Amino acid sequence: MQGEMGWQKSERSRKHSGRGSRAGRGNMLTQQAMGWNRRKRDNLHQVLAHRYVKIIERAKVEAASFSDFKKENNLDQETIQQRSQRESTPQGVLKD
Repeated sequence: MQGEMGWQKSERSRKHSGRGSRAGRGNMLTQQAMGWNRRKRDNLHQVLAHRYVKIIERAKVEAASFSDFKKENNLDQETIQQRSQRESTPQGVLKD
């Protein structure tokens, strides 16, 4: 027999959960959430490792871009620090 969403329901699942019962629906949602959490836990190490590799690659690209920018504009570390301090100070506030 086909269920409401079009999949086959066995006699056992219908007996256990009751046809359209609130408890059966809650049980199904709980089982689905538990399965999703299990898959998330089992794959988390792969997802985080992949994300880490992408971040490291992006950081290398940005570092190279910043290095090129410094060369093009003849900036040294001291000049960069002075400019960043000046820009971080709010206007109208004098520094001692």
